[in-house]
Amino acid sequence: METIQKVQEQVMAEYQAFKNRMLQLSAEEVYNHCYEIHVKIELYEVIMENCLSDELYGVLAQFGEGLLDYLYNDFINTEYASVNTFDDTEDFIEDSMKYWLETRNGGDGNGNV
Repeated sequence: METIQKVQEQVMAEYQAFKNRMLQLSAEEVYNHCYEIHVKIELYEVIMENCLSDELYGVLAQFGEGLLDYLYNDFINTEYASVNTFDDTEDFIEDSMKYWLETRNGGDGNGNV
């Protein structure tokens, strides 16, 4: 439970900082960021709802700072990625973290999360 709470506190702080930045923008600038806002809200809600496996929360904890930005950037660069449902969003987060482990964190190359 400690790992989940750590991840949720970190993501909550990142989301709040993002939200505060968006609220400082003009209406036109916020409009230009509407897709990013939508995707980050969906990612945030799934992480905060304890929808993910304990193992995946462990991987998210390893990632550290900048998790929401990483997930968003991966999302916009992944063909057929979806955050239309909680299941879609869970699947995307899991796939994104598998890729991160394989390519950036010395994972075992088998995509094990």
